[in-house]
Amino acid sequence: MRKWIYILCLPLFLMACNQQTVEQISEGYLRVGKIEVMVDQKVTPLQTRGVHESLQVDIYQGAVRVYSYAPGELVSDAPIALPVGQYTLVAHSVDMTEPGDGSCGVPLYSVSRDFEIQVDQTTTVDGLIALRVNAGVSVTYQDELFEQTMSEIQCVVQSPSGRTVTISGTEDHSIYYFSLPENGKLTYYIKCKNIDGEDFQTEPKETVVDQPKNYVIKVTL
Repeated sequence: MRKWIYILCLPLFLMACNQQTVEQISEGYLRVGKIEVMVDQKVTPLQTRGVHESLQVDIYQGAVRVYSYAPGELVSDAPIALPVGQYTLVAHSVDMTEPGDGSCGVPLYSVSRDFEIQVDQTTTVDGLIALRVNAGVSVTYQDELFEQTMSEIQCVVQSPSGRTVTISGTEDHSIYYFSLPENGKLTYYIKCKNIDGEDFQTEPKETVVDQPKNYVIKVTL
């Protein structure tokens, strides 16, 4: 008889342990407030969205993403239920990778904030402004005689990351975007033909690119 009682009590004991484990998973709440973008030192105003339409919002616990808002998604007034713990909210441009060699790319923005979820409490993350994180580069030719004495003019800009951009002609004033180089410098040189049709190439030069803003490479003879 004692053996049967033991067998019946064992499942009840396991059920009690499982119930205790479930009860230990406590939750709190997160409310995401206004997240804007600063462009050219001005904050772009929001219309109806709590998060700027160009930004994706990810919530991480450690290295694991646990929640996301897609760009342009309306942010609900209802808070998000999350297990108690430490988190990081990251609002960023959708694609943060450096563009390929054949692309100009676009300015990229990002902001993050750590926060804590406590039992049955609502934590609000608000008032974030995403700042520019990459650099833009354009080229101008200072000497008017340059185009008269040279042809097939190209400026080749290289980054330590491996990105290489070839800017052809003297009228391309496009901005080409680069991730900030680790050493704070980009390298550039000029390729062209002289009036005799001979290939000509300048020695590589370095230009400082250590801030997330736009730079102009000024080329002279």
